[in-house]
Amino acid sequence: MKHGADSQRFTELVEELEHILHLSAYLEGWELNEISDADIFPPSLDKAIITALLNSLLTRAENFDHYEETILARRTKHFYPRYEAIYDCLYWAIHLLRFSKEQVGFTDSSAESMFTSYSQEYYAVDHAYRKFCLAYDRARGLDKLHRLSEEIENLYCNWYLPELAIRWSKLAEEDLADNWLALKFKRQQHFYNNCIEPVVKRKERVFVIVSDALRYEAGCELTELLNQNIRGLSTIEPMQGLCPLIRSWAWQCCFPTKNCSWLVLRLWWMVLALLG
Repeated sequence: MKHGADSQRFTELVEELEHILHLSAYLEGWELNEISDADIFPPSLDKAIITALLNSLLTRAENFDHYEETILARRTKHFYPRYEAIYDCLYWAIHLLRFSKEQVGFTDSSAESMFTSYSQEYYAVDHAYRKFCLAYDRARGLDKLHRLSEEIENLYCNWYLPELAIRWSKLAEEDLADNWLALKFKRQQHFYNNCIEPVVKRKERVFVIVSDALRYEAGCELTELLNQNIRGLSTIEPMQGLCPLIRSWAWQCCFPTKNCSWLVLRLWWMVLALLG
């Protein structure tokens, strides 16, 4: 089959045959492992696989590796684009549910350890949740998907975020209350000296993009995309921010300024704004 020329006609013929043979009802009785690799008579097949996956996740079945492999295998099938958003929902839900099963609680013993854990592992939960929400906004046509969304919202908002915040606050109070700079990581106020100045001294060009509220997990995804699409190597490294953080100063502390009068004027304007 010439995909570009014959795809539409093939789709029409398959859907007509599906209707004649009543395949939707026939496939409802099959188990996931019996149909997950098949590539005949969609879209009933995709609907049956999606329903089986949804039921498994909603009943807290935990064969996550098999579910993930099933979704990845469907990506090369003819009707996958029609159900891509739903498959993406399921894919990222699997990531979140697997994390909640494997991560019973946050047991880091120090603020430094938790800082490292977030930059290497915990951030992936924020990433999976964002991806799930994006896919869910595009998905249509399944009432059970709403139930899965409620499960994911409960997991993220009522378990992950509170537990993470409580543990970090406790460790920060114990380890950093007297000295916020006790963490042994690169600091935001040294960004220019560590990252920009060496490039400037080599007389090379450097571009700095200041983005408000760009989450670390989004930065990790951007790093992956750059490595996939451009020549060269892109890396990401966590950096300790200011405390207390005043939003208007956040980016300014990253760069040196010789214009002290400009900085004083801006600080005075902020004071007036707060008083007024």
